[in-house]
Formats: sequence, structure tokens, C-alpha cells
Amino acid sequence: MMLDQRSLRRSLVASVFANVFLLAVVAGFILPHHRAETRHPPLTSVLAEVEKRLRPEDARQFRTVIEQNDPHMEEDSRRLSRARRRVNRLILSDPLDTRELRAAMAEWREDWNLFTAPFDTALVVALSQISPTGRKLLIAPETDERGGEDNTAALKR
Repeated sequence: MMLDQRSLRRSLVASVFANVFLLAVVAGFILPHHRAETRHPPLTSVLAEVEKRLRPEDARQFRTVIEQNDPHMEEDSRRLSRARRRVNRLILSDPLDTRELRAAMAEWREDWNLFTAPFDTALVVALSQISPTGRKLLIAPETDERGGEDNTAALKR
């Protein structure tokens, strides 16, 4: 079946609109994370979120232990963030360079492993230093998402 020129033109226009729409959707997921990372170092943002959930004494203890356990953690976190942003940029590039994207993803994975190994240890030590109530406060939002009761406000008192 042969398509006439008008049908081809309509198909081309529809394809362009669909691609622009999909690009906007992907950018909508990626760009807010990028903006947040440029305002604060990634680990700082995560620690701030954790500290908001904890009682002040637990928050201080948690941050102290995390910072003492790995002085390079913030830089490792920044490197991981840069690697992820590179992957995001490559995903959005046109044309998509699959070889470059695979290399960037391998770099991100390596940076992830370098970050998580010491962070896992620091996290376990930090969690062991805060109160049982503090640990519950950190898990409370997870419990609520699974249908449990959100008791964050009651626990924080």
C-alpha cells in the first residue's frame, strides 16, 4: 500500500510531536533531580532529610557518626552525582550514542560501588548509635507507603 504525500506529512508531524512529548516527559523526571543536586551536595541533602525525621539528639549523633566514618564520603557522593548526570545527559542526547552511554553507565556503577561500600558500614554504625525511636522514625514513611500507620508525629514527641 502506497502512502500519499499528505499521509506521509501527517505521519511525520505526528512523529515529531510524539518525540517532543516523550522528551518532555523524560526531562521532567530528570531535571528536577539535577536542579536539587546543584543547590546542595547530594549527601548533604540526604543527611538533611534524615535529620528532619529524627529527634535533635539522634540527628546530631547520626551526622557525627556518618561524618567520622568516612571523611571522603561527600566527595564520593559528588562523584557519583556527576556520573549520574552524565548518564542523564547522554540519554537525552540526539542521536543517542549507545557506546558512550554504556561507558558512562559502567562509570556510574563503579562510582556507586565505591560510595556504597564505606557508606553501608557508616550507616550501620550510625543506626546503632541512635535510639530505637529514632530508627522507627526513619522507617515510618516506608511503613505508611505499605499500608501501615504513619506514626511519625507521635514518635517524635
